[in-house]
Amino acid sequence: MLAVVLWATNATVAAEALRSVTALQLLTLQFGAAAVTLAVLGVCGALRSREAARETWSWRANSPGWRGLAVGMVGLTGTILLQKVSFAFAPVFDANAISYGWPLLIALWGAWSLGIAKGWPHLLLSALGMTGVVMLLGVGAEGLSLGSMVGYACAVGSAVCMAFYTVAAGRLRLRTMQVLLPAAITGTVVAWIGSEVSGAPWPPMSEWLGSIYLGIGPMAAGYLLWTVASARGRPSVIAAIGYLTPFASTALLIAAGAPVTALTAVGAILILACNIGVLLLSHSESHREPETALKPSTPELQRDARH
Repeated sequence: MLAVVLWATNATVAAEALRSVTALQLLTLQFGAAAVTLAVLGVCGALRSREAARETWSWRANSPGWRGLAVGMVGLTGTILLQKVSFAFAPVFDANAISYGWPLLIALWGAWSLGIAKGWPHLLLSALGMTGVVMLLGVGAEGLSLGSMVGYACAVGSAVCMAFYTVAAGRLRLRTMQVLLPAAITGTVVAWIGSEVSGAPWPPMSEWLGSIYLGIGPMAAGYLLWTVASARGRPSVIAAIGYLTPFASTALLIAAGAPVTALTAVGAILILACNIGVLLLSHSESHREPETALKPSTPELQRDARH
């Protein structure tokens, strides 16, 4: 839940930050702040426990290795980069709703894994949730330009990356520092090179605060919490909690002055209804079947939860 609270502030803060920095500058600062935060947390954990240091930074036979690195690159670097690019090209309100529609994709994955006979309730809830997201977009309100279409496509890509990360984090024994820190460093380098190539002048440091917050809060802290939750919890429950993200984020955007329409209100209600429905389904499934959630209870994950 704390990760969802942090992510809910993402769009509002990013929209304000983009008034003074470019998308690439925002990404450079965000990834950089996240990398520094993750490195400091890793060093602090290593100083407190030598065993924790070995588990955090060393590679062993049971480590996900390059698979884990690939998951981190897609889940962190891909999700954030595509999301911020979508904010730069499409209306933030619309792009935010699409990029945070990733729980719908997880619900579809759950339906596919169960089969149509058992998974049809998930399919129905996914369809309703997608309808809610479309209503949040207010389709047809402003028409589509080439730039906005690029933004919407990037928002969809961001949702796909995050859905993949949530599922993969539950299947692999991910050590958060080994996965997230390289991804944050890679994002910093890529965004910085792009920013330098664009030649846009950097604003004063006093206007960097919003971008730095996005790196420390929604990115570093949010992903650390979500990685542990994805590995320790049931995917269906995690997806249900994730449904709160677009609702909370939309509510903050509205409070910050975004326009409210009847479609927005109905869309938010549909998303909440899907959230409750998935929770009820997962609760009934847990009573009918043995617990088979993809949540390896390993010392690494226990230490990540503590640190």
